[in-house]
Amino acid sequence: MSSLRRLWQARVAIAAAGILVAGTAVAAAGASSAIAATSGVSGSLGSGTTREISSSGSASFLPGSSSQPGGIENFEIAGLGDGPLASDRSHSSGGTPVGAITQPKPVTTSNPNLITSFAGLNHFDQRFGSSAGANQFSLEPPDQGLCVGSDGNGNTRILEVINDVLRVYSTSGAPVTAPTALNGFLGFAPAIIRTNPVTFGPFVTDPSCLFDAQTGHWFLDALTLDTFPHPGADGLQHFTGTNHLDLAVSNTSDPAGTWTVYHIPVQDDGTQGTPNHHCSPGHETSPPLPTNPTACFGDYPHIGSDANGIYLTTNEYFLSTNAAAEAHDTGNGSSTFQPSTQLLVWAITNTSSLNGTPALTLSNTKLDVGQYVLPPKAQQKSGPQPLRQCLNNNSCSVTLEGIKDPFAETSASLDSNDTRMQQTTWVNGALWGAIDTGLSTSNAKQAGIEWFTVSPSTSTGSVTATLANSGYVGLGNDNLTYPAIGITSGGTGVMAFTVLGNNFYPSAGYALVTPSGVGDIHIAAAGLGPDDGFTNYKLFGNPPGTTRPRWGDYGAAVPVGSNVWIASEYIGQTCTLSEYLNTAFRCGNTRTALANWDTRISEVTAP
Repeated sequence: MSSLRRLWQARVAIAAAGILVAGTAVAAAGASSAIAATSGVSGSLGSGTTREISSSGSASFLPGSSSQPGGIENFEIAGLGDGPLASDRSHSSGGTPVGAITQPKPVTTSNPNLITSFAGLNHFDQRFGSSAGANQFSLEPPDQGLCVGSDGNGNTRILEVINDVLRVYSTSGAPVTAPTALNGFLGFAPAIIRTNPVTFGPFVTDPSCLFDAQTGHWFLDALTLDTFPHPGADGLQHFTGTNHLDLAVSNTSDPAGTWTVYHIPVQDDGTQGTPNHHCSPGHETSPPLPTNPTACFGDYPHIGSDANGIYLTTNEYFLSTNAAAEAHDTGNGSSTFQPSTQLLVWAITNTSSLNGTPALTLSNTKLDVGQYVLPPKAQQKSGPQPLRQCLNNNSCSVTLEGIKDPFAETSASLDSNDTRMQQTTWVNGALWGAIDTGLSTSNAKQAGIEWFTVSPSTSTGSVTATLANSGYVGLGNDNLTYPAIGITSGGTGVMAFTVLGNNFYPSAGYALVTPSGVGDIHIAAAGLGPDDGFTNYKLFGNPPGTTRPRWGDYGAAVPVGSNVWIASEYIGQTCTLSEYLNTAFRCGNTRTALANWDTRISEVTAP
């Protein structure tokens, strides 16, 4: 093969809403591509059916725009109709916590092993930044994906992807590309075109990414929900029911170059080649009614790899928990969260068959671990919240939203997630993972972390496992949320998380990890103010009067050599009500009118 048309192969297996799909993706510069996918509905995948998924075109970063950002516009927030697709994620609740942690971790003032730290994408970038432009909603939360690798020219590149924008950086934090909207990158219509009538594009969410050193290519995945193009009779955006995983694969080692995109249907209602999992119908009564009313929801996709394949999952991991309501649901949506002392370990075996006729086997086993429960909401340290103050002032609320806010808005505690597995790392024959849980520390009930090291084996053809180590990480008066662990080949690593509570505005934190446990808490970037996003406030609730202050679904940790790159959400700005009003609600472009979240990217040397 010529160097200009070097053919490369990436092996792809996709676990989607209860289905494992495996196949081979073949791509060449200037050539067509396809994924041959085998799906099955049971633990044994070899008996599934095969379907070929052709590439759907190219993806690329869009050029930056010199236009100035506008103000609040119609349909600033995606007002989704109450259709068949809705997030099944549990809310943090502050139930009965895990037993007392007698020695909570200290927060040190030093930053050992911190090599570099820089600001990543923020809400201003997501809503207005460069090529994201005017055709974006205001969104919470960001849901960070992070991948790090070589561009093929001797440069290390960092790709950050969030809801709903992505960007490439150098290792110093210098931007290599403009912030680019995911809708545009993946070749979809814009999320919204504010014409009369308003026009909606697909709803893209939950992105993540991976650099595969073996092939020298970058992989990005996201879940996309198809929508009707115009508001329904209730004036809201509506889902059609169909949804798909979108897999973008870089055509070269340069993440800033062109990519090839695949769309894999995951509604699992028997349409578009999916099996029928008989999901419960939605409760949509206002037209337009969904075209696929019993569609399942390919929620929370993540991505991983081994020597033979690239693997995508939706709400299923190679470590998983079983406390969430959906783990017990019989299909009618009546189940509730149940505290658990079980950890599930999964294995796909015979992945080498991806080089020929796919014949994979999926198996799992259960381990006894320390109890985990829904964490309490994370309280916030008091500080300036100009959006809240504006809503509580009638004239300001009318200027901002066109109406007087009928509710008395107060500072809210942030959602601390549920107990689903955040990120799993496989290294030296061991799986590392971490979840959120409620902890009873020496001083209070707080959101904290439970972590696990698992030694699995597949020598018998199905997975067996032992728990090598585990533990809890908590603070006395503050909260730790959304952990991600990255472990190097040396067996040590870094855990990333957000630190917040009575003593800290939401901050990007980390701890060093060794086989014996997790060390003290360090702050990579201190928060400068409280969260002041629209999900805090009753005016924007669905239904109005309710709140669910979103604070991400996950961060990221990526080992590279003896270091670990980490990504966490934090608040990197603050401003007064006066500054907010005098800068068109943007505080010098450090935030937008409706949200002020930031992300932080850091490099830490493993101990």
